[in-house]
Amino acid sequence: MSSLANAPPEEGLDRSSIDERRALIERVAGSAQFKRSARLRDFLLYVGGQSLKEGCPEIHEQEIGAKVFGRNSSYDRSQDNIVRVNATELRKRIELYFATEGAHEPLILEIPRGGYKPIFHRRLPGVETGLLTSTEAVRPTALLPHDTESPVRKHQNNKLVHITWAAVCATLAVTCVLLYQQSRTLRKVVNPWDGKPAVTAFWGDYLRYHQQTDVVLPDDSLSVIEDLIRHPISFGDYLNRNYMREIQSSNLSPERKFDLDQIYSHNLITFAPLNRFRD
Repeated sequence: MSSLANAPPEEGLDRSSIDERRALIERVAGSAQFKRSARLRDFLLYVGGQSLKEGCPEIHEQEIGAKVFGRNSSYDRSQDNIVRVNATELRKRIELYFATEGAHEPLILEIPRGGYKPIFHRRLPGVETGLLTSTEAVRPTALLPHDTESPVRKHQNNKLVHITWAAVCATLAVTCVLLYQQSRTLRKVVNPWDGKPAVTAFWGDYLRYHQQTDVVLPDDSLSVIEDLIRHPISFGDYLNRNYMREIQSSNLSPERKFDLDQIYSHNLITFAPLNRFRD
């Protein structure tokens, strides 16, 4: 299948330009990239021939499906994407041709994504691969690779990267030191006897992480009360304060009950023994 031979000239192009484009399309279609794919070759020859016609509008998917792939002229494109699938493969093979066999072609064609009408680009001297972005010529600066940088700019960028990394590393180091010091301070607050083997051994039997420990300090008021009522008070009664209710209901005189209540109301607990244990 070939639609190139009798294609009328595209508007605005002379015969030599049309012939050059037609010859290019035929070379691409006859290359090794299309040797074993007759359908892709027909696809290229059809859209290429249509693009050379005078006043050629955009080439539509429905048209290609009917003319190249034998679909009904009113087939449902949403259910049949054969044109789009083959167009993707066609673009890859055209690009591969200009990167291999056609690396020295002065004129390049491509089929832009989103459409099916080929466009042509003139390759500037000394450029063997890549597609240009205008029909005949492009400013030389547009042909520079994206990552091309002057040595001065590249050195400045590298220096900036090194400075940034150095600042990040210094910040992390300072943060680690501060966290370490904060951890040590907190550990000393939680375990004030840490680093004192004798004190640690003593408190280790009482303070365990898996159980609750209550520390009851000496209460001198309790000793005075026991002396006055002349019998001991149990630890349970001391904790729940039952002994004061028993005293108020006892046979003691009102004056003695008043005295005991005054002693009870004055907290005579001292922290001195606890401080000795900590030291």
